[in-house]
Amino acid sequence: MNGKGREATPVVAILLATYNGEHYLAEQIDSIVGQSYRDWVLYVSDDGSADGTLDIIDAYRDKLGDRLKIISHEPYGSHTVNFLRGFAAIDADYLMACDQDDVWFQEKVAVSVRAMRSEEARFGTDKPLLGFTDMIVTDERLKELSDSLYSFEGTSPVRRQLGQLLLQSVVSGNTMIINRALNGLLRMCDEYGDIIGHDEWASLVTTGVGGEIFYIDRPTLCYRQHALNVAGASNWGSARTVGEKARLRPQDLLMQRIRQSRRLLAAYGRCLDSKSLEVTTAFSRFPSLPYPARVRSCFEYHLWKHGIVRKIGQLVYLAKLSHELT
Repeated sequence: MNGKGREATPVVAILLATYNGEHYLAEQIDSIVGQSYRDWVLYVSDDGSADGTLDIIDAYRDKLGDRLKIISHEPYGSHTVNFLRGFAAIDADYLMACDQDDVWFQEKVAVSVRAMRSEEARFGTDKPLLGFTDMIVTDERLKELSDSLYSFEGTSPVRRQLGQLLLQSVVSGNTMIINRALNGLLRMCDEYGDIIGHDEWASLVTTGVGGEIFYIDRPTLCYRQHALNVAGASNWGSARTVGEKARLRPQDLLMQRIRQSRRLLAAYGRCLDSKSLEVTTAFSRFPSLPYPARVRSCFEYHLWKHGIVRKIGQLVYLAKLSHELT
């Protein structure tokens, strides 16, 4: 389809990935039901919950009828695989990802669809597109901790070059909207080993093949922080966070990202534009390079994390990256 936009109101597929989410799930689903944008279908992909999650879902299916669909499968044991296989099972104009413990603002879907339609009017519907927003960080009782995830974590949503994304993701899946063109590309890969996160993966694929990532500069949900988070926000400025990160082996975390870049090459090497292929290949070869060559590549391909402290740390753990970690 080469048109500059869709005339009919698009149906939005919302993929809710669940696992033992009984504590906050009803509040999240209520916030979806209350959306001002009404043309949505909620898809639920549960990963083997053993608590009351499935009972809650059944109760909402009785209320919502055909607007709530179940994606049945054997447990994956992976938040990332649950989302990626869920996307692959859905055919829709636009897809949004939904965590089980947040609360969406009433205009979240409407804002995201409006922005996506604007981008499709600009680039055409064949262009892979990914949009994302900011979010308010809260505690488990929805008391605000920060009015911006990016301020809270000391990151920036404008860092969307491939070299930057290979080192540090800026897209949060619970704020994400993707179009049909991008979801078609995501289906091309069905080997999910070494993929760190569905949102991070989607951003790498989008940028690598010459698609567009766009930022909607407003929060669209409350991002609830609690003891059961699969992935939570980190207050970069806190002494506790700095201490926790200091106890990690950053070179191992770097190797995770190198393996992910190799997965990108294996799955999409023929689809990557020439610059993206060059950048991804250079990063994938880091373990085989001497330290000075690694540093030169960081400068040449903008392979940097955000902020001076992170950059200094990166230079340190680049030296510790073992040639044996291949």
